[in-house]
Amino acid sequence: MNSNKEQFVSIRPAHPLLQQHIAYYYFHSTFDPHFRRTFTYYPNYRVALNIFRHSDISWSGNKRLTLPDTSKKQTALLTFSTQNSRVVNMNGRIQKIGIIFEPLGFNHFIDVPAQRLISATINPFDFYGTTFFDMTTTVFEATSIAERRDVLDAFFLRHYRPFPMEELSLIIKDILRHNRQCSVQALAKSYNMSRRTLLRQFQNQLAHHIRGFSNLVRFRNTLQHYKAHQGTISLTQLAHDNTYYDQADFNKHIRAYTGLTPKHLFHQRREIGAPYTFWTEG
Repeated sequence: MNSNKEQFVSIRPAHPLLQQHIAYYYFHSTFDPHFRRTFTYYPNYRVALNIFRHSDISWSGNKRLTLPDTSKKQTALLTFSTQNSRVVNMNGRIQKIGIIFEPLGFNHFIDVPAQRLISATINPFDFYGTTFFDMTTTVFEATSIAERRDVLDAFFLRHYRPFPMEELSLIIKDILRHNRQCSVQALAKSYNMSRRTLLRQFQNQLAHHIRGFSNLVRFRNTLQHYKAHQGTISLTQLAHDNTYYDQADFNKHIRAYTGLTPKHLFHQRREIGAPYTFWTEG
């Protein structure tokens, strides 16, 4: 999305190593003091790190309100997987950087289990201290999308570290590939782990249960599948292609994440600016 009032652009990391772990960066801005937007965004299994400039951000239940506040230089929020949709109200001038990590991608840039950084689904983020906000200030002030990307790339390359749990990485790939509910016992046996160890590692590193993560993968893949067919696929075929047991199972699953039936969800959906960005306006 690009207009005189609002810009929403995305770009992938340039460095091949980062492309394995960071899905994309996005930049959302408007300098219109009268700008207003309300939208609902849906659960995602990816980790998002969002940085706001000169904004006051408040929460009430599942609703987020963003208002201009020049006294607040920057606010960084780290968002882990959630099972619930959220409603966002944006008002006035907005400057925002989004960094969207692949599953386990975020874990390659920290030296502690991800669970230690979490006190809620959405968390204030200051892991890197002032160096992080010095970097994001440079990004906010950059004049081109490529320059913003390069500053972010350089920062994350400096903080890259190999993730030591190869089995967990392979299990994530297994879940993404099968696009269905995976048996914890079967996964543990396949990778020569105890069920208890697998559940503990999954929770520590992804802050999520395997069952919930698997369901989120199928939900997001269903959205992308519909998008790929540009709305021409029937809901019956969509349910079949994404391994739902039957239409009732499909309806229940979609409603649990969005509060909408599949028919209403796909009729109302809007996609703005970036891969995997999927929300409903209004």
